[in-house]
Amino acid sequence: MAQSHRSGTGRMLTHDGITDSIQGWARRLGMSDVTIRRRLAAGYSDEKALTEPVLPPRGGRPVLYELNGEKKMLSEWCEQYQISESCVRHRLRQGWALITALTTPPRDNKWGGGYTRPSERLQDVSADDIIDILNK
Repeated sequence: MAQSHRSGTGRMLTHDGITDSIQGWARRLGMSDVTIRRRLAAGYSDEKALTEPVLPPRGGRPVLYELNGEKKMLSEWCEQYQISESCVRHRLRQGWALITALTTPPRDNKWGGGYTRPSERLQDVSADDIIDILNK
């Protein structure tokens, strides 16, 4: 269990029987002291701030989305289905399935977003339409 202490040199954290400064823990753990400080400021417990895995930096390999056994970048899927990537990203964040996000036409509105809920759009789609969509 981690405990924190204050001393004249700054905040001290104790975890697994070892007491050290934030900078000392950062060196021990091979992580940035800024990461530990941000975690503490965000309300993490001392133990969680020290033991939570560090996420890899953003911007690595592109994310591939799989549909019908085929993997492509989202921009490629959007180009294929002729729909804006921002619309599809918004829909995916809302929990839509990829095929639904790609194939539901955007609603015409003054904002241009077209973010209707899938259940509102499914009533407009026949079984034949779904079969055509899946066979694209």
